[in-house]
Amino acid sequence: MCPVLDAKWLNMAPKNADGVVSEERGGSLSDRLSVFSNRQLIEEVITVWDELIRAEQELAISRQRSRALEIELSAPNQEVNDRARTSRIEEEIRVAKTRISQLELLLENAEARISENNNLHTSERFEELQKENARLLQSEEELLLLILDMEEQLDKMIEKLGEE
Repeated sequence: MCPVLDAKWLNMAPKNADGVVSEERGGSLSDRLSVFSNRQLIEEVITVWDELIRAEQELAISRQRSRALEIELSAPNQEVNDRARTSRIEEEIRVAKTRISQLELLLENAEARISENNNLHTSERFEELQKENARLLQSEEELLLLILDMEEQLDKMIEKLGEE
């Protein structure tokens, strides 16, 4: 802070019984600042601004150091946590691989059963179709014989009608 302004400010600022600066007596802030020239006020603002920037930089540096120390202190714990997490993940992978193997076996068994059923159904269906075909052929022969017999009887009837 500007030393000239500090001295004037402290002398002008109203103080209570404890010596602490208060605004109860002595007027408002604008009245007290009106004593100073604009140039002095600008210099004071710039000085305070620079001090604020330096303080913020120091705070940022302190925070960075604090974070670095926290990381440094947590590194051993992090390694233990990483090892535990790695072990847990490896166990989960082992269990998952076992489950995958079981599911693959189930899939192979199911595919084999389906294939077997398809073959069985195909051969059963083929047998059914062969029996149906044989039955239809026999029925066709019987119907042909019936038709031939009827044609023969029709021919005989026509001959008898023609003779009469």
